[in-house]
Amino acid sequence: MDEAAPQAASGMSRHETEQSLAVLALLWEGEYLTGYDDERGWWASRIGVNGHIITAAGPVDLNEMMAEESGSWR
Repeated sequence: MDEAAPQAASGMSRHETEQSLAVLALLWEGEYLTGYDDERGWWASRIGVNGHIITAAGPVDLNEMMAEESGSWR
């Protein structure tokens, strides 16, 4: 599912953070690894592309950024 252990994101409960990560993982399975941590916030890394990490303020923003980068909206 995701690489980072789900922690409570700013303004979200731990449960909401876990749910958001689960949704992102389902939407982008096989294309991106997603996670949330205190250092980067919400992040995604395209599978097979080393060193490229997208960061965003929240899960919706992250989804939009991944969709924009991949050229397919989810």
